[in-house]
Amino acid sequence: MESNEFTRPNVNFYTAAIDCFAKTKRLDAAQKADAMLKRMEERAKNGDLSAKPNVRAYNAVINAWSWSNDKIAAKRCEEILSTMEARTAAGDKDVTPNTITYSTIM
Repeated sequence: MESNEFTRPNVNFYTAAIDCFAKTKRLDAAQKADAMLKRMEERAKNGDLSAKPNVRAYNAVINAWSWSNDKIAAKRCEEILSTMEARTAAGDKDVTPNTITYSTIM
């Protein structure tokens, strides 16, 4: 089946799915959320700006990691925050960390 703008997942779809992963509190939820974020970043890099992650998407992944018992959870949250800050500094205001970002990390 051919994909078009109505059937192709966009940032809102991905963010909702990531939120669902976070709320399941499954052991692999953070990893699945992170994989989805990477898929979004790859699609955006390849020109599909409808999948470009925004602050809500990044915050959803940080939230998933914040509920994780994985040993790398805190480190991964810091890495995501660093990515957001670097992209903001490069001019991408759609990923500017906000109070939700910082309070979730704390």
